[in-house]
Amino acid sequence: DLEACRKIVLAQDEPVDIVGHSYGGHIALHLAHDHPDRVRRMALHEPIAWGLLQSAGPIEVRDSFSALRNRFFPEIPMTQDVWLQNFVDYWNGDGAWARLHERRQETWRTRYLKIHYEVRHLCFDPYELSYWSHVLTPTIITVSEGATIEESTTCHLLADHLENVRCVQTPGGHMAPITHSAEVLPVLADAIGARIPG
Repeated sequence: DLEACRKIVLAQDEPVDIVGHSYGGHIALHLAHDHPDRVRRMALHEPIAWGLLQSAGPIEVRDSFSALRNRFFPEIPMTQDVWLQNFVDYWNGDGAWARLHERRQETWRTRYLKIHYEVRHLCFDPYELSYWSHVLTPTIITVSEGATIEESTTCHLLADHLENVRCVQTPGGHMAPITHSAEVLPVLADAIGARIPG
């Protein structure tokens, strides 16, 4: 995913603005780190940079993140559906997986291998705060009112320690760009000087 996005960015005649969400925000941070001259501005909703919780943030959040890794990747692997339930419920609250229509659950199942791989990468992310401190791209990070403690802490650590990063609180949860688009998308669009059509 990173290499595909890198090719797109480097193929442009001018520096680009990037809007990213979750794993997409993680990729955006890497692009800004690796190609500071090619990324002009970023607008990110809850980008995942959990590697910085290895050595930064309150100890209770770091412990919570360690428990989260064990939740997703215990010594005894989970079945596909149990893992998906764990993942969906983590971001959306207990019972979220069970409330999904069977068709929606099946969509998750067809994407399981990709999602599982991405989450493993993010849970064992080696990049600490010192690595991201080199990112100077002007960036707005929206953080939802319902953000998990690990995600909220990560976003605020980036804003506290990176020169041009600022957090803005929005309603909703991790999926707020979809569930609360009327409140979140204008903030993201404004951060890159864009206009939402319609």
